[in-house]
Amino acid sequence: AISSKLFQELEARGIKTHFVEKISDREMLVKKVEIIPLEVLVRNYAAGSLTKRYGIEEGTKLNTTVLEFCYKNDAFGDPFINEYHIKAMGLAAEEEVRAIEKSALKINKVLTELMKSKNLNLVDFKLEFGRTAEGEVILADEISPDTCR
Repeated sequence: AISSKLFQELEARGIKTHFVEKISDREMLVKKVEIIPLEVLVRNYAAGSLTKRYGIEEGTKLNTTVLEFCYKNDAFGDPFINEYHIKAMGLAAEEEVRAIEKSALKINKVLTELMKSKNLNLVDFKLEFGRTAEGEVILADEISPDTCR
């Protein structure tokens, strides 16, 4: 139900997603996509692994939004990767990575404003994107309390 609501809010603001309609509190109809094997971490405050890797105090508001990529592969523990790894491994084309970055920042702006209106700070969250049959890169998977802090 929460993912459906958030996808509807994003669609209303011009962000393309795989969402079609809410079927029930636990189900939604979505467009078929090929998931790009990247997790995109969007960080507004220091938390979790960011604090451990860089020694930033937990809860520090970052001077700018930080985008990080992980290779979506459970066998390897979803390791952090950069754009060179993405290109070298053929996970996404350079223009797809640019589209993902642009969309992730726009999604962050919308969700940050939405959460702020509910008196909440959006610390960080995870996004996944997929390719439609036409090759368009759109937001997919879920956005929920399980993928946000």
